[in-house]
Amino acid sequence: MLGFFLPMAFLPASAANSSKAGWSLEVQDEEEVEEPVPPARQNFLLRAYFRKQYLQMRTDRFDLNESFMERYIDRQIDHFVEVLEELVERLKGRLELAEAEHTNWSGSRDTRNGHVRFSRALKELGDTAGDIRGKLSHVFFQLDSKERLPIEIAAQSSYQNEMSYLRTQVEEAVSRIRAYMFDSTYTVPVQNLKKENMLIRLYWAEKTADGIRDQLPG
Repeated sequence: MLGFFLPMAFLPASAANSSKAGWSLEVQDEEEVEEPVPPARQNFLLRAYFRKQYLQMRTDRFDLNESFMERYIDRQIDHFVEVLEELVERLKGRLELAEAEHTNWSGSRDTRNGHVRFSRALKELGDTAGDIRGKLSHVFFQLDSKERLPIEIAAQSSYQNEMSYLRTQVEEAVSRIRAYMFDSTYTVPVQNLKKENMLIRLYWAEKTADGIRDQLPG
């Protein structure tokens, strides 16, 4: 407890009288409120990945500063999550753009320019899905990251079903990423770490976007 006494001359009369009675004026420390630990910092796989990275950078492992290492791991995780959050938001934006361009293209007489914009939007979506998958694959290398696309994409006029499937894959991937990376109370179902994990969902989103692009008229 932090305490100090003011000289009697600087105390108001009531306080001075109280002091004579054996009381003292003390300044109390404000209760320190601990900030909650971000869920991602508690992620075992993230901590293991950046701990291994830290140890690989060291030349003398016998002089290990545990406190410094833990702070390093925390900073790396914070940065990783910040970048990941930006990429996830970008992916969601790319999906909305692709859907908007799909609507414009399918309902427009200017099919040439319309399909060019639609194709570009799909490419940006696929690239972003691939970027996220690549980033996560470095950390979650134990997970399968590729699986044969369950649907066939053939040349057609609307691609409504394919766009609906694309939305599902993006939403499922984002949901799994957010739950696993940002929710400390989330329990990962076994299937989400196998054939339906976030990496495969991202891969399917990427391949669906590429497949539609490949079938668009030249």
